[in-house]
Amino acid sequence: MMSKERFAYLPYTGPEPFVFLRAYKSDRSFAEGLAVHLSKQGVRVFYDCIGTRSASAPEDVACGILNCSLAVFVLSSDACGNLDFRNAVNYALMQKKKMVCIREEGFIPGYGLDMQLANAPVLPLQDPESVYAGLCSKGLIRPEFYGEGMRIKEDETGKRRFLLVFAAALVLFLAGAVLIIQKRISYMNSPAYIFRNINEAEYLDISMYGEEALTALSGKTIQTLNMDGMGVRDISSISDIHVSHVNIAHNPDVGSLWYLTRCEGLETVTVSSDMYYLIRDLLESGIEVRMVK
Repeated sequence: MMSKERFAYLPYTGPEPFVFLRAYKSDRSFAEGLAVHLSKQGVRVFYDCIGTRSASAPEDVACGILNCSLAVFVLSSDACGNLDFRNAVNYALMQKKKMVCIREEGFIPGYGLDMQLANAPVLPLQDPESVYAGLCSKGLIRPEFYGEGMRIKEDETGKRRFLLVFAAALVLFLAGAVLIIQKRISYMNSPAYIFRNINEAEYLDISMYGEEALTALSGKTIQTLNMDGMGVRDISSISDIHVSHVNIAHNPDVGSLWYLTRCEGLETVTVSSDMYYLIRDLLESGIEVRMVK
C-alpha cells in the first residue's frame, strides 16, 4: 500500500464531476497512492492531505467538498482526532454529499463520527487498486468522473533544486563581496594607500606601521622621517627614500644601519644609546649621529 510516486496534479476545481479525497498525514502513503491510481485511470480528483506542506487552504477545501460528486475520507485514529478532518466530514454531511469511508476492518471512529457516518458506505483499507475496484463495483465512481481537466503541479523537485542553487550562488556572491570589502578595507588601512599621495613632506611619522611603510615610501622625498620605537628589523628599503633626517631610536633589533648610508641627501640620524654599536657605518660616511637615552 506504499505510494511509490507523488500525486502529480493540482486539486481539480473545474465544473465537471470529480472525487474529493481527504486524508491525514499519517495516512498519506495510502491516500497518495490511491490519488495517483485514480488519476492514472482518468478520474478527476481533488486530493488533500492535512498536515503536509501542500495541504489546501480551508476555503479551498470547502469549495472542493461543495462542488464534488463523491467525497472519500480515509479514517484512522489520527485522522479522526484532528479537528480539521472532522470539520471536513461534518461539512460534507451538511451538504448531503455522497460519501464513502475507507478504514481498516474493525476500526471504530470516535468523536461521534461513528453515528454520523453510520449510513456511509465503507471500504476496507487495502491496496489502491483494490479500493478503486471496490469504488467502481459499488457504482460510486461513474463514467462522468473520467475526463480531462487535471493540471500538472510545478516540479517541486526542480523548483527546490533551483532555490538551493540560487541560495548557494547567493552565499558565494555574498562571501565574495565580503572578501572584496575586507581586502578593500585592508588596503585602505595599508601604508601603500595612506602614503600614495605623498610626494614631498617636511615631517612624516611611520612609527605605528611595519616595515612595509618603507617600501610604500620608495622614491618619495621626506625632510624628517620618524621611526622611533617602530620595532623594525629590516630597513633595506629605506635606501630608496630621499630623506634628510631620520629618527630610528629605540629599534635595538634592527640588523644594520648601513642602508641609511645609501639614502640620498641624508644629513642626521638619531639613535638611542642601546644602538651605539650600530653607528660605525654612519660615522664613516660622514653622517651626523645624534644619540638619545
